[in-house]
Amino acid sequence: MLDVGDQALEDENLDEELRRFWDRYPMDDRATKLLLGCPLHLQRRVIDTFDPKNKQEVDYSRQVTGYIRSLHGEDMAGRKRGYEEDHDGGMVGKRARVDVAFPTEEEITQFCTRYPIDDRAFDYLLSSDAAVQQKVLSEFRPKVENEPDYSSLVTSLVKKMRAVVGTTAHTPGAPGHSAGPTLERLREFKDRFPMDERAWDFLLLASGHVQEIVVNEFKPRRPDDAEFSAAVTAFVRSMSKPHMDSNCISRAKLDSFRERYPMDERAFEYLCTAGTDLQSEVLRNFAPRNENETDYSRQITAFLNLRSKTSQGGGAPREAPPW
Repeated sequence: MLDVGDQALEDENLDEELRRFWDRYPMDDRATKLLLGCPLHLQRRVIDTFDPKNKQEVDYSRQVTGYIRSLHGEDMAGRKRGYEEDHDGGMVGKRARVDVAFPTEEEITQFCTRYPIDDRAFDYLLSSDAAVQQKVLSEFRPKVENEPDYSSLVTSLVKKMRAVVGTTAHTPGAPGHSAGPTLERLREFKDRFPMDERAWDFLLLASGHVQEIVVNEFKPRRPDDAEFSAAVTAFVRSMSKPHMDSNCISRAKLDSFRERYPMDERAFEYLCTAGTDLQSEVLRNFAPRNENETDYSRQITAFLNLRSKTSQGGGAPREAPPW
């Protein structure tokens, strides 16, 4: 690992090499901005390996831009393979699919070549389920093309598509059991149609499928009413009879649990994609000694791991661990 002095020298050397590269291969501001927006390791690759056929050009903007995008695509393809291997041994896109197939590696690469994104945005996209990934790839239409970085725009669209599709984040290889709208969407519904706490609790206790129907299809007879408790409760009851799945943990319940016990994205995804029995076990029995922690990620992950092993025949622990 470089210390501060070595890092400063390294940065200074790279700046000098970039200046020589620009002197040798003149380019416009857009191509320059694209190069400067690349991660340092990609800047280094461009400087070291760019080799145009015609060394007498007066403007290399298009060639440099094309070369950067090709390297970026290769980089994304490698990161996608690494992500798959880390999560399920390279089986992403090869598992059984119910409704929507995951994008192929080539499709992801083409998208990221056209719209460069950073590692965080890339992982956020890949951690979404198939329907979200397909929607992002098909519907992402930025106002300006050829920008050096679309991370923020892509992340925003992924968040939006997760809400629209009504799914949780996807962890490859593990079936997601929580469904329905997020707690945020339910609160937006409550703001639009005010109700008392009893009606609100009744809605929260409904299955995710029923919640989704309520959020999307509830249309009161008198939209100008100041209070909709009775109407919402009646609608939930009418939808619950044919659709209620008492064994399914809704996304809103998990969101509510997360508000009480904050955790990072990785721990929350682990909880969201755990089996229904495990989710119920966590919501019912997770009881840390300290209720004032700011992060319960490790404790919740450990609790899930322990309960998972127990349910697989490992036997119950002799005494409750100190969560």
